[in-house]
Amino acid sequence: MESLSALTSRGPVPWNWLLLAEPGRVTTLLASNATVMELKDSLFLTCYTNAVSTQWFFNGMNLQLMERMKLSSNDSTLKIDPVRREDAGNFQCEVSNPISSAQSVPVELDVKY
Repeated sequence: MESLSALTSRGPVPWNWLLLAEPGRVTTLLASNATVMELKDSLFLTCYTNAVSTQWFFNGMNLQLMERMKLSSNDSTLKIDPVRREDAGNFQCEVSNPISSAQSVPVELDVKY
């Protein structure tokens, strides 16, 4: 009986060696508040996912972390403390694994001052 194999970029691989990975999917991007007071409130944004890596975006650009911003150990939660008026805008997370990536729907933050 002939063994089955798959053709990869490194040549044929036996089927029992293949690891089939599910594409990264954002389940939910949640904000602790959508409206916050400048210099009084903190904000937690959590990207719930099964993906390998998480990247954050602010108004469509890679988020540049400031001193007031901290990421959790797996990068799935962003904490901003205290919130400032320049933090008002759209936040998104992008999750990925070795075979795919997906971006969340933006969460709009309104900062009152």
